[in-house]
Amino acid sequence: MEYKTTEAKRKANSKYRKANKEEEKVKTYRRTAKMYLTKYAELSDILLFQKTIVERVKELAADEPDRADEIRKVYLENLADQEEKLKEE
Repeated sequence: MEYKTTEAKRKANSKYRKANKEEEKVKTYRRTAKMYLTKYAELSDILLFQKTIVERVKELAADEPDRADEIRKVYLENLADQEEKLKEE
C-alpha cells in the first residue's frame, strides 16, 4: 500500500498517539460530538446538549470557586453572542 506520509512520520504519529492516549481520546470525543451536532442532531437533541452544557459549566464553576464568576461571565457572554447570531438569521 502506498502512503502519502513517510514511514518515519507514521511511526512518529503512532508513538505520539500511544504516549498521549487520553488527549487523543478527548480529541476524538470532541470531533464526534461536533459532527453529530452539525449533521444529525434534531432540535430536541440540541436542547438536551444545551442543558448538559449548562450543568457542566456549573460543575466547572463549583470546582474552581476562585474563578466561578469569571467562568459564568465568559459562558454568558458567549451565549449572548450566539443569541445575536441566531437573531440575525
